[in-house]
Amino acid sequence: MHGSSSIGSGSIGTRLKCIQDTQAQEERQMKEQHARYLDQVREAQQNELKILADKHAAQLQAFFEDVQRAAAQIDAEANALMEKKRQWDIVEQRVHEAMEKLSNSVVKLNVGGRIFALPKDTLLKYEGSYFHAMLSQSKWKPDLDNDAYFIDADPTLFEYVMTYLREGDLSCEGLPPLKKQRLMKTLDYLNLEVLEWDASASVGITDGTILISEDKRTVSFSLSIADESGFIQAKRPVDRVSIQLVNRGNTLNVMPQTYIGLEAFKPDGDVDSVVSYNICSGEVSRGHLFEDSPRGQTFADGDILTIVYNRQAKTIQFAKNGLDMGICLEDVPDKKYYPYVDTNCDGICLSLAS
Repeated sequence: MHGSSSIGSGSIGTRLKCIQDTQAQEERQMKEQHARYLDQVREAQQNELKILADKHAAQLQAFFEDVQRAAAQIDAEANALMEKKRQWDIVEQRVHEAMEKLSNSVVKLNVGGRIFALPKDTLLKYEGSYFHAMLSQSKWKPDLDNDAYFIDADPTLFEYVMTYLREGDLSCEGLPPLKKQRLMKTLDYLNLEVLEWDASASVGITDGTILISEDKRTVSFSLSIADESGFIQAKRPVDRVSIQLVNRGNTLNVMPQTYIGLEAFKPDGDVDSVVSYNICSGEVSRGHLFEDSPRGQTFADGDILTIVYNRQAKTIQFAKNGLDMGICLEDVPDKKYYPYVDTNCDGICLSLAS
């Protein structure tokens, strides 16, 4: 009996152990499955979170870019407004200065019964002139009834005088010979020196014949053969000159050349510095060397060439009919420059317009 009981209890213990092992294995499997499931859930959640994060990051990036663009546009508009305000302030300041200057220094002139008003600085520009003497001394007073200085001159011609005072140019285009003569007398009466051609400068240099008008402001060249050339120079040095081509004349040479320019001299009379513009080709040269600057324009009858020497900037610029041609010579020596013409064109006629 005891032996049977022992065998039975051992069999039960074995079965219990098997059951426990099975349960333990099942528990391990369940734990492993649960762990794998949790890993899958966590991975899925991380993937979803990453997708959401990437989506939001892209949206945030787009938002930030929109904000940056808007900020840049606002900055640009603000800068544009500030620049407009700055320019407007400059204009206002100029207007204020001009009004203040004019209110304190405008001079009224009664010219033959017609009232003209000019800045005092303009009238004082030419030292030794009638106006300079009138305004620099206190013994001359304006009329009490209209607060204007009386000038005994033709008011229709005085407009040309005003242009000369303001701009330094004296264009007599369209004036009949008698009116032109009266204008010159008016300028002489006002002691305003006008630029004239100097025939004596052509002696020994010019071939053919030179014809100079009575007012010494218009010159014509009469050449008979191709090898001849004509030369004329102004009486005094200037920093600005305007010369009008009245008539191109005839070409005796295969290559017509009419140089208009400025030249300076050494103390012994030799030419020191020359700048010229060929109105037949548009070429610009210094001495005998052509400049690399852009070629200018050719000139026809009636066109006006203006040459301006900026003494402070040491530059020379050229204009056609008042419009700058975009040619600027730099490092021009600081000297006294006389306007001149050198041509091989027969019958060419040129007139000083300044």
